[in-house]
Amino acid sequence: MRRLLMLTAMLAAMGLCGCGGGSEPAPVAAKPADGLPQAVKGFLAGLRRPKPGEFATPVSPVRHLIEQVRRRDFDEATKAFPVQERFERVSFIDAAQTLSVYSATATPLPGAPYQRLLWASGGLESYDLLTMALLGVAPTLAHSMEGKDLAAQARAAAEKLDPGRLKDLAVVEADRPRAVPVQPHDAGRRALGVEAMSSGQLLIRSGENRVECLYLTARIDGNWRILTLVIELAKKP
Repeated sequence: MRRLLMLTAMLAAMGLCGCGGGSEPAPVAAKPADGLPQAVKGFLAGLRRPKPGEFATPVSPVRHLIEQVRRRDFDEATKAFPVQERFERVSFIDAAQTLSVYSATATPLPGAPYQRLLWASGGLESYDLLTMALLGVAPTLAHSMEGKDLAAQARAAAEKLDPGRLKDLAVVEADRPRAVPVQPHDAGRRALGVEAMSSGQLLIRSGENRVECLYLTARIDGNWRILTLVIELAKKP
């Protein structure tokens, strides 16, 4: 519960939270992609979007991501994240105003389409981080190699990180999603078009490995999408 509260606070600081107090979200107009480099346009065009009502509950996009990790289908996994919406709707001014700071990692920069794409698509790394954790390797730690035969250690690490080792992947425990208030004057929330938010926790198994997944999702254009995942190896009993 304490970690869920910390996650909610973290996302509030990032400008993705807003108030469940009843005000309707402002209409969102997608900005045209004209003038963008072809490489950026191609990436955005390759993203898959959910069908109307496909992710009808707060946990739906998280379960969708887990299923695509099991199936090894990254393209289908992209549906779970609002990458194109973030790229097209949230401006530098929206993000900087919400955070009270700006940087190359925290905000999209004006006139920097590649950096903006990296900023908008950052959540997609959850696909690989979740895979890594389910293979029993902590995704947020640096794993040092020592000694003389570094090549042998690197080969052993590559074998350990082989996604082909995933087996019997399943959600073994899930708590009830909790509504998260959305601040009414959040510029980032207004721009993204967040209608409601929710947080929760899942316990996922692959073989002997257990992974805790704390999530924050938002309903955008009628579908729930993943805003943030916190992925950790579960402590062994």
